[in-house]
Order: sequence, then C-alpha cells, then structure tokens
Amino acid sequence: SKKDYLQDGNNTQLLISYYGLTYPLGLPNAIDYIRNLDREISSYRGDKGKDMLYFPDIKYSRYASHKDYVLSVLNESFTENTFTIKLQPFVRKVDRHIIGAELLLRINDEYRKMEINTAELIQVAAENGKISLITDSLLNLIGKLYQDNGSKLFKKYGLARLSCNTNYSYFQNNKEFFDKINNLLETYQMPADLLTFEIAEAEIAAHYEEFKEITRKILRSDITLLCDNYTGAYLSVNKIKELGFKGIKIDRSIISKVNDDPIKYNATKAIIDVAEEQGLNVILVGVETKVQYSMLKDIRKTFEYQGYYFFKPLSADELLYTLQKDIR
Repeated sequence: SKKDYLQDGNNTQLLISYYGLTYPLGLPNAIDYIRNLDREISSYRGDKGKDMLYFPDIKYSRYASHKDYVLSVLNESFTENTFTIKLQPFVRKVDRHIIGAELLLRINDEYRKMEINTAELIQVAAENGKISLITDSLLNLIGKLYQDNGSKLFKKYGLARLSCNTNYSYFQNNKEFFDKINNLLETYQMPADLLTFEIAEAEIAAHYEEFKEITRKILRSDITLLCDNYTGAYLSVNKIKELGFKGIKIDRSIISKVNDDPIKYNATKAIIDVAEEQGLNVILVGVETKVQYSMLKDIRKTFEYQGYYFFKPLSADELLYTLQKDIR
C-alpha cells in the first residue's frame, strides 16, 4: 500500500486507514466480528482515509507512516514544551575533570511510554525542514544555562564547552544564522568559544564543498566545530582540519570494541596520533567499562572521554552539583 501503482495508466498512491479493534469474546464467529467492526467504523468521527492507525478500544490514533508519526511527536513536543534535555559530560583524561557537556534531546511518546530515537529524530527533522526548531531551542537552553550559572559556576569550575548536534540543513536554510548567534551571545552575555556545534562525519563529507564556505564564516564568530561520529570512513583527519574543525569525536562503534578487537584499538591509536599532529582535540565516545578505560588511558595521549563509565546523562542541576563536588 506504500508503493505507487498504475491505475488507468496513471501513477497512484494508496492512503489507507488501519482500524485496530480487539475481537470481542462475546462474538461467536467472523461474520459477527465484521458486523461489529462495521458499526465501530460507522460511528467513528475522526479523519478517515488519511493513512492513520486508529485504536477505538483505547481511544488512541496516530499516523501509520513512521515519518509522519515522528514529525507529529516532534511538533507536539516543541509546541507544548514537553521535551527534556540531558547533558553528557566531556571528561579530561589527565585528571578526569568535567570540562564541558553535550546537550542530548529527549522526546517521549507518552502513550507508548518510550523514547524516540534521537538520531532518527534528527534525520526526520532535517529531511522535513524542522532542524531549526530543534537547534534553536538547544541554543537558547545553552544561553539560559550560562546566564543563570555562568559567572558563578562555569568560570569558577572550568566548564568551557556546551555543544549541540545539528546538520548541514541548519546552515543551508538559515539565512539569519549569524544574527541569531550574535543575539544569543549578547542576550546571555556568553563567551563565543563556549558554544559548540557537532556535525557527523558522513554529513560533512556529503556537503564538503558547501562546508568550506560555511565553516569559514562560522569560525569568524569564534564558535567551535566538532566532527561527530568519526570513523575515518568518509574523511581523513587532514580534511577535517582543513575545514577548520577544532576536534573529532571517535565513534562509539570503534571505542566500544577496543577491549576485544585489536583492529579497533589500533585504529583508535592511529586516529589520535594523526589528530594530535594536526592540533585537533580528540574525544573518545562510548567508554563504558573499566577495561576500556584502562586500555585507552595507557595510550598516553592527550584526549577527552565521554561515556557511561564516567557519567550517565545528567540534568542541568546534577551537572552543576557534580562540578562543585568534583572541585572540592
């Protein structure tokens, strides 16, 4: 039903409504069930023929298309301000001190009591012109967090970076980007180098030529750029450096296997070596066990960690409390 098909020589796409109705135990056969279903459908007052899933037993409906479903949850979350933010700390290797944090968007489907996959959410948002809705909200949260705590805690305890994920479409479709950034810095009296954008390696590679111009403008504002999900499969470390990125985040698909895969361990060492030669900061993402930590720290290079072995995602209050406790 999701495929185009020919009808009288014309391409046509079916839009079907799916109606889920529990088979009542009191109905003895399929004919009675069909009659009951017909009565339910006839009495239903919602939209029909719009590619929806209806569950009359529990008074619930949603889009049958997964993309439309994710978009509806996204729009509802930002309209009603029901999304939440967690912060995943960056930990300095030399002393395991928190020096920054990445903002992680959390959106729940309240009916199904489950969290929407963030990577999927970002992808659907980017494909449907909604990435600004997410990124702008995260930027404002960074500004508010700094305004409330900057002089008291950020400077005193060395919290030097707050980052958020975005992608090419944010810069491509956002002509007022630099005005927004300048207003953000002025409104919240925030230092420019605190603000960091993380962009996936594959995304950078797909728009490499466009990013040459984009990063040139961004760097004039002293905003930090990090290459996220880095594996080396799409771009060399040298290419990342040429674009003006300040660091790379080695992907968890590599880091999570360093303890049982020598190839992954050697790949990590090689990436760190080249990045250090280029003057790039390195963040190892997905450090979750003591064994992984022990192996990685023995590389004896300067880098940062990000992973559950150190901290699970924290609320803003938890992060600030941890910072103060860490210093003491």
